[in-house]
Amino acid sequence: MELYQIRYFLAVARSLHFTQAAEEAGVSQPALTKAVRKLEEELGAPLFLRQGRQVLLTDFGRVMREKLERVVAAREEAEEAARQFLKPAEIRLNAGVMCTLGPRPLLGFLDRFRLEHPNIELHLHDVTAANAVDKLKGGEVDCAVLACPAGKLPAPLKGKRLYRERMIVAFSRDHRFNTQRQVRFEELDGERYIDRLHCEFRSAFLDRVGSHDMSLTFPYASEREDWIQAMIANGMGIGLLPEFSVLQPDIAKRPVIEPRLYRSVELAYLPGREASAGVKALVELAGRHLWPQAADN
Repeated sequence: MELYQIRYFLAVARSLHFTQAAEEAGVSQPALTKAVRKLEEELGAPLFLRQGRQVLLTDFGRVMREKLERVVAAREEAEEAARQFLKPAEIRLNAGVMCTLGPRPLLGFLDRFRLEHPNIELHLHDVTAANAVDKLKGGEVDCAVLACPAGKLPAPLKGKRLYRERMIVAFSRDHRFNTQRQVRFEELDGERYIDRLHCEFRSAFLDRVGSHDMSLTFPYASEREDWIQAMIANGMGIGLLPEFSVLQPDIAKRPVIEPRLYRSVELAYLPGREASAGVKALVELAGRHLWPQAADN
């Protein structure tokens, strides 16, 4: 017997109507009737009593209905088991993203990663310059996108360079810097500076301020990048920010010169972790993706 014969028989058994069963099965009534009769011949007994337009299951038909429903169910279970077996295993990848990184350069990359690797479930977690290495060592994240002021990852991390990003001075639109094309570092002297506590440039910045005998004031400090940008836009102080991190539309910005300041953004992982399926896929795509280029003016 063929599976289509069984399905046609079960359709008639449900509706007790050949025309309705044919519509349900998506075939012509003569084709369905022929298939059911062939099944009856192969089984050796009538499945239905046909009394004019009325159709009833025979005793034999009721027994066969129960048995053949099991056949169809077993076939469907087998097909589903095969699909699950052949389906690529789901992989969960925990990736840290430094909280000072803006999303714009990463969104297209993450979207492309999902399209190319639909079986990898990517979870993003906040990390900071201070805790990234510990989170990688502790296994809380498998890899991390980190910003490095000196272009060098902390030991023992390995990494893949993604892009370089310049640092800019951010200020409100009525600030004096808004009339300039660039801002020399020494021109920050005397400004109110909003202290970004998670900034990876923070120590180097404060050292440079001290070595130049500059008199900045620090009226506010925060770990929250959104609050820092809101305060800058509101004229409560200026800030030194990565260019792609500026999300507040009311913030004006200019590049810093003398010296020009840059940071590199790296995809970091512990030695050996690049062999795992999720990290390997992320690193491989990072090498093919077209990343933004930092302006040099």
